[in-house]
Amino acid sequence: MKNIKIYMVLLVGFVLMFAALAGINIVQASDFDGKLIGKDVEPTKSWNVKFSMKVDTSTVNNSNIVVTDSEGNIVPVSLQVGGDGSSVIVSPEAPYTYGKTYNLIIKSGLKSINGRSLKKDDVKMQFIIKAKPASNGKYTVTIDPGHGMGQDIGATGINGLQEDDITLAVGLKTGKILESKGVNVVYTRTTDMRSTPMSVADSLQKRCDISNNANADYFVCIHANYFNESGANGTETYFYPGSTKGQRLASNIQNSIIREVGMYDRGIKYDTELYKSGLYVIRNTNAPAVLVELGFVTNPGDAAKLNSDAYRQKFAQAIADGILQTLGY
Repeated sequence: MKNIKIYMVLLVGFVLMFAALAGINIVQASDFDGKLIGKDVEPTKSWNVKFSMKVDTSTVNNSNIVVTDSEGNIVPVSLQVGGDGSSVIVSPEAPYTYGKTYNLIIKSGLKSINGRSLKKDDVKMQFIIKAKPASNGKYTVTIDPGHGMGQDIGATGINGLQEDDITLAVGLKTGKILESKGVNVVYTRTTDMRSTPMSVADSLQKRCDISNNANADYFVCIHANYFNESGANGTETYFYPGSTKGQRLASNIQNSIIREVGMYDRGIKYDTELYKSGLYVIRNTNAPAVLVELGFVTNPGDAAKLNSDAYRQKFAQAIADGILQTLGY
């Protein structure tokens, strides 16, 4: 299992502290605005913003801690208060774009438990995501984040947990890992497409067309499971009956998820009857294809992992590791 690096920026009282390799340099927040705090960084990088006292959790929100791109567009991020109560971890909901510059902005509305805030309105820090790795052109893999197109929104689980949000986050993270290894990645979607007028049947065929037109070597569809009883849990991976390559890919991904994420093992599966009416994308893609059911949105334990950005990264790493193993990396 590979560890996710979390980079730290210290905001102590009204003073911003930045940890450099040569030591800790302390500068006034007013002097730090717009300065570069990182370059050539990973698209999934998280920042740990630490204060000298505990923060008022009611002020930890996406109005007071903001990430924007170079055009000023707000980038969706998740915020998590650290266990010590005096830090906030800022993580992208989807990987940042290769080569782009971003701003991490801390606003004065973020306060400590005694009501103190920064002296100035905003503290802005810039970071640059590394350039997109060059593809070696040897393999093309289609990543298909399930649902999220038109009428096809997928399952809704505990506390409104939405399947298509899970699959998109994990799918994008998986693709970025593969790209970093030189694999050419084709995505069937890279954003929420619920507002796009499209029937479920059309959305399924669109996914197949994207992969087939790209002449993909493998097709990996990512889903989350649902059951009407909360006891059902675990990961299972489907492959097309009779596909040796598909079975090998399914086995590698399944084993990787069980090992790296710690999910209950429901095994790799094929069901001849199921393929007659369901699993459309596996039946209609030219490439060896698998469909991964990460876990159950209706199970408390699985849902907690599926709703966690840290665990979504673990799922992505595990899926990528299974694919890379299949490709011989």
